[in-house]
Parts: sequence; structure tokens; C-alpha cells
Amino acid sequence: MATIRICAQNGCGNPHFAKGYCKFHYRRFTDGVPMELPTRATREQMLQFATAALHSATDECILWPFGKNSSGYAAMRPLPPFFGTSAVLSRLMCQAAHGAQPTDAHEAAHFCGVRHCINPRHLRWATTVENDADKDRHGTRQPGPKERFAKITQEDADDIRALAKSGLTPKQCAERYPITVGHVRDIIRGLAWA
Repeated sequence: MATIRICAQNGCGNPHFAKGYCKFHYRRFTDGVPMELPTRATREQMLQFATAALHSATDECILWPFGKNSSGYAAMRPLPPFFGTSAVLSRLMCQAAHGAQPTDAHEAAHFCGVRHCINPRHLRWATTVENDADKDRHGTRQPGPKERFAKITQEDADDIRALAKSGLTPKQCAERYPITVGHVRDIIRGLAWA
């Protein structure tokens, strides 16, 4: 009779997944998160962790051990009166450490490239262009067809260039694809879909 393996973490009892751990503790193991942190944290524990991170002097990544949003960013339920979707911690930490968002065009950007890092020393306000340049530098941006909001394929971009060489205007090309005239111009110049 086969024995059922359980997680090696003290007091867990969930079925084994990999490396001696259940799925939950295996994820903590691979993310480098301490195993002894509570599995279901209270708001006070999350705030205590975020406050300690805000005042930390370390230059290492401080990985958020609690919930993440669907994009992998550290997240927590917002405090009243801001109910609804969860708040992204990198934005809140950037605001606490570096002041208010300078303009609507700015977003919290990670120097380190680790989405669930909340170390304020790794965060800064940056424009989307600057943030995308950071993502390119540390290899976390998915260019072209891997971009999750891509509206065309590489073949479409090649077709747009061929149509432009045959004499069609950018406006005429844009009418054939679900993109703007400006995007068509960027494709023709090689600034997009190079």
C-alpha cells in the first residue's frame, strides 16, 4: 500500500507537491520567502511587514510574502474608505518613500525587476517609457507577440511594412488592422515590431 506524502513544513498537513513541500510552501521555498510567516496574514501583520520594509536599510530585495495580484505584483486589500480592488504595494511604498506621484504619466517602477519586491530603495517614479526601458534592461518586458495586449502579430507588422513600400499611406494601413496611425508609423520606421 502506497503512503501519502505530506508537506514537510511543521503543522501543514497538505499533500506533497515538490521538494518535500505542498504547493503553497513550495512557492514560498522558490520565492525565498521565510516558511515561518503565517499562511493567512491579518491586515495588521501585512501593515507591520510593509512598515518594517519602509524603514529598512537593506539594499536587497524585500519580497512581499503575502498576496499578489494577477500580474504578480505585491498587493493587499485597501484600507477604508478605499474598498474594492486590491492596492498594489509598490505604488504605496513609492508614495510613502518618495512623495506623491509627480504626474498622471508617472508610475512606480522597480530598479530590480522583481515585481513583488517592496524595498523603497528599489522603487522610483518613472514615466511609462522609462519603466519600459527598465523592463527591457532587466528582461521582464514581453515584446511583440508575447506582450499581453498585442493587437497584431509579427506577420501583420511585416505585412504593414510591405504595404507601405507598395505605396499605401499609414492611414490606409491602419484601416486594415486594429491599431492607430501612429503605431503604423512606428512599425514602418522600425520603432515598433522591429
